[in-house]
Amino acid sequence: SVLGLADGSSIWVLGRGGLTTYQPDIGWATEELNPADWIGNITITFNPGSSTMPSLTAEFGMYVTNFANSTMDASIFSTFNPAGTVAGNSFTMGTGGHQHFQWAFTELGQYDLSFTWTGTHVTDGLISTEATFSVQAVPEPSTIAMLGIAGGVGVIAVVRRKAQRSAGQANA
Repeated sequence: SVLGLADGSSIWVLGRGGLTTYQPDIGWATEELNPADWIGNITITFNPGSSTMPSLTAEFGMYVTNFANSTMDASIFSTFNPAGTVAGNSFTMGTGGHQHFQWAFTELGQYDLSFTWTGTHVTDGLISTEATFSVQAVPEPSTIAMLGIAGGVGVIAVVRRKAQRSAGQANA
């Protein structure tokens, strides 16, 4: 497993994949790189040793699903099981493309995730850069809670209108 959790455990996921709606489609792109300027692919490596999790038991994983979002096609990165990923916490992509992922978190809190991009440029040779992405896993408000809030705002608006009308009639 990419996260090391039992079936039915709660996780927080960023990225929609497949046919799901209302979530950002998170990924990386090399579309702005001219393939003629690069020798081979670009490699993205997850650096768990340089990353911080909200607790010692928190895990992070990144995976891709099939188009219907019903099954996991590949585990790309994992703090729990790097050996179980496609290429040991590395992902290779060609220039001129893009890939979408689902980012999964086992606990609420801030995750500072470190990645390294490496590629060989025709003129400049081997180029490598590291970046850290800070992600805050937070509970998503339920639809019922959001409807309750919207209903409460509606009730307040109606009460205020009635009060304003009553005040206007009393002044007339």
